[in-house]
Amino acid sequence: MTALVARDAPEEPGVPRWRASLLALLLSNLVPVAGVLLLDWRVREILLVWWTESAVIGFFNVLKMAVCGNPPKEGRRASCGAERFFMIPFFILHFGFFMAGHGVFVLLLSTPAPFGGEISAHEILSESIRPVLFGTGALFASHAFSFATNFLGRGEWRRARVEQLFVEPYSRIVLMHVAILAGALPVIWLGGPAPLLLVLTVLKTGFDARAHLRERRRAAAAGGPPPLPTGPTDSSGSSRSS
Repeated sequence: MTALVARDAPEEPGVPRWRASLLALLLSNLVPVAGVLLLDWRVREILLVWWTESAVIGFFNVLKMAVCGNPPKEGRRASCGAERFFMIPFFILHFGFFMAGHGVFVLLLSTPAPFGGEISAHEILSESIRPVLFGTGALFASHAFSFATNFLGRGEWRRARVEQLFVEPYSRIVLMHVAILAGALPVIWLGGPAPLLLVLTVLKTGFDARAHLRERRRAAAAGGPPPLPTGPTDSSGSSRSS
């Protein structure tokens, strides 16, 4: 399996791949902005799109766990392949429970009566399915691009370990969504005005970009591709390595 990803190409001159994937991430986060401004998306659609993005992150994390190099820690014996066959199903189960609890909370928060009364869960999904599919599709494409260019293309898979990848999505998702849901409360109480929805979207995009860059730096620190620049660099492209 690792033969399929062993031929990761060297970094080409020009725009580094991590910058291209960051740009893709920022562009995908503009979809909710367009939905709010042009398509009258409400806070419920926005929160559901961001909830489904968690599932997208979990999906690509399973792929990472399946193809990662899983090198042994210093001072430990080489890990056997059976480790990932235990950890991957356990991650799917664990993350599935997390997604279910998170989804119920999003529905309860964004709808006055999600399971009866004014509106049912079925009506929520039927009204929101198109915005959610459209927004999730854009975010899926962004995460797929990052997986292909960073994890595979830049060789991050070589140094990634299964136990590290097991917890990585939670460090990205939990803090971001706590901040989002806290920010969503005043938006919901005020009836979901477009300006506040845009502020909430900018907040989420900032968390997303920060998490993306932190993942790239963590991969570089683990001995993967060259570290990200911390200041201005010249145009000679000294990051190429043999």
